[in-house]
Amino acid sequence: MTQNRMTVKFWGVRGSIPAPLSPALVDQKMHRLMRAAFDAGVTAETLDAWLASQPRHATSTYGGNTSCVEVRAGGKLVILDMGTGLRELGNALMPEILKTGTFDATFLVSHVHWDHVQGHPFFAPIYLSNTKARGTMNFWGGVNWKTPLKNVLSNQMEVPKFPMEFKKVQQEGLAMKFHTVSDRQTIVIPTPEGEIKIICRRLNHPQETYGYRLEFGGASAVYSTDNENFAIPDPPLVELVSGADVWIQDCEYDRDEYEGRKGVPKLNWGHSEPNYVAAVGKKAQPDQIVTFHHNPDASDAHVASIAREVQTLSGIPTAAAYEGMTIAL
Repeated sequence: MTQNRMTVKFWGVRGSIPAPLSPALVDQKMHRLMRAAFDAGVTAETLDAWLASQPRHATSTYGGNTSCVEVRAGGKLVILDMGTGLRELGNALMPEILKTGTFDATFLVSHVHWDHVQGHPFFAPIYLSNTKARGTMNFWGGVNWKTPLKNVLSNQMEVPKFPMEFKKVQQEGLAMKFHTVSDRQTIVIPTPEGEIKIICRRLNHPQETYGYRLEFGGASAVYSTDNENFAIPDPPLVELVSGADVWIQDCEYDRDEYEGRKGVPKLNWGHSEPNYVAAVGKKAQPDQIVTFHHNPDASDAHVASIAREVQTLSGIPTAAAYEGMTIAL
């Protein structure tokens, strides 16, 4: 695809709760890296090439913010989930918003567990006065949630839990419109270059959760965080993923963690493991799998090993999502 291009960028990749690297873990990484460089006989002249040859988990990190993914297509902005990664996305958007005086975005919310909405109160654009900028933020959330998305966002900003009330933000800021999502629904966003089509499917997770397939100009990206194993690959998930260019998929645990051979069993917690992701991948045949919603307790090395296992089991190119990772389709 050359002209009608879709770009996917990751701002938050962890699940359940933010998991920043501690000073002790940074120290451990630095020590291991310096020891490996010393053992390899790296010199000042060969340092850059040697670092480039090392795996991400050795030289950097996958990130600690919770779920947030940016999609650009046809000049439109779509934001998948509002975890703590939304804060950094908002900061990155502000210079252009202040320059143009406009901001429009579509938010697709998978569900309203804390790790998927807790970034909203820290999203800088919601505090822009409607006298300084114009635009609309469209929020899409489940129709059968016991508490609608608008109420969830309002409740988490109630005094004394937060210093700024949602009602005041709504009155003084950019327009916020709320819409409901149902299974098999299709959302259409018109652009000058054609339509962005968004297909919604309900997934297997405690409380109602949705996966989204975005299609534009011949490119397709699927976002299916927070879904759990079935005895067979879940037919709605297979249908959603079938033939996609990239599939962003929850793979929070390895098999032993999921079944309780390491720690407590995670059955019915709403998250996947490599065998199931690979089984779905074999049936749906996406071009690429990106493992996502990493366990907050998982080391960077373990995150990398889960992605490798999915690739080995499925035969499909697989990478672990990291903050800043960008995929052009």
